Amino acid sequence: MTLHSYLLVFYIQTALSAIVALTAFYRFPRRSKGTKLIGLLFAVGFVCNTLGYLLAKHKMTNIPGSAFDLSLVLIVSLIYNYQTKGRYQKWFLLIASVFILFAITNLFLIQKSDNASNNKLLSSFIIILYAIFYFYRLMVEMPTTHIQRLPMFWFNAAFLIYHAGTIFLFAFTSYLIHVLKEDMFTYWSFHNLLNIVEHLIVLLGLFYDTKALSSSEHP
Repeated sequence: MTLHSYLLVFYIQTALSAIVALTAFYRFPRRSKGTKLIGLLFAVGFVCNTLGYLLAKHKMTNIPGSAFDLSLVLIVSLIYNYQTKGRYQKWFLLIASVFILFAITNLFLIQKSDNASNNKLLSSFIIILYAIFYFYRLMVEMPTTHIQRLPMFWFNAAFLIYHAGTIFLFAFTSYLIHVLKEDMFTYWSFHNLLNIVEHLIVLLGLFYDTKALSSSEHP
């Protein structure tokens, strides 16, 4: 994997983050809180990716990356809390709080100058658990016979596919960099490709969300 190929995939992923955010914020006042949070998540992703690119020559990519990791678990916890109507609010709050405490400790005491792979690993594990729990609740409650038309069905599938696919990369990042001395272009390109898949699935969910919005306005 060449640097040119890596950057091309990176540019596509970053552009898709902006597209997802703009789509989620389209007709903002009428969007649900869950959709607005999806827009916020990908807007933060776009900003952090852009800052990471701009700060790369100063070897400060860990700062925007770590900022995104902290935002990720907090925003995703809010999304799932909204989708479950606040019934498990104390658990989402506890998990997000524990993660933020761990992530800050890791950044200042453990992986101070490294890519904070411990934070990424734990955030992926948490979101995988959220996604599995949501699918379980969806099967139990069956709010509609056509669950594929629920935007959150696609958002949840996107989170699960991306984080299940990259958790092993995050688990071995430190080993690959420090022991095998890998340049990580191939591995991070795989990560970004999975991220592109996540974005496309989220856009499918936003399509159903926009369709439902239009139907409610023109019955």
